[in-house]
Amino acid sequence: MANQGKRMVPEYLVKGLEEAYAKTSGGTGSTINLMENIVDSKGRKRFIEGILTVHEQTGMQIDTSEWSLSGTHLMILLSGKFEDASTITGKLATVVLPQWILDKISPLANILVDYKPIVIFNGDLSSNQTMIFNLSKDSTGLYIRCNSITMSAKRYFRIQFDCLINAK
Repeated sequence: MANQGKRMVPEYLVKGLEEAYAKTSGGTGSTINLMENIVDSKGRKRFIEGILTVHEQTGMQIDTSEWSLSGTHLMILLSGKFEDASTITGKLATVVLPQWILDKISPLANILVDYKPIVIFNGDLSSNQTMIFNLSKDSTGLYIRCNSITMSAKRYFRIQFDCLINAK
């Protein structure tokens, strides 16, 4: 009766659990980084993030410029404001991605990957304009672009593009 109240676990099972724990924690002994260690069948990390390279334009201020791959979901986000009377046109930001992700993104037609008309508002939401944003891909990379537009007031915007990055 000396073992009464104690659990007896075979040593091989304890060792196996310790090895599995070390692998899933990235060798740190912590489970905090579990998602960061998930890889696909080719060993590529599936939970990674990065920033966009912003193309400065007079009258444009960017607050958020980032991308995030969560498994197979790639989200690209750009937000900020445009000053009154500023004219904004062309490339706003370059999406800096690992080549293997970029290779999985195909344009719909020519260089166009996605197209979104977005309502941009002034600070008190009393007036707005519509701006056309698109996600484009050419031989050098992925970009957020816009049509040429002159602001009739200070305007705030948020544009998000989503892509499926398959696991194949």
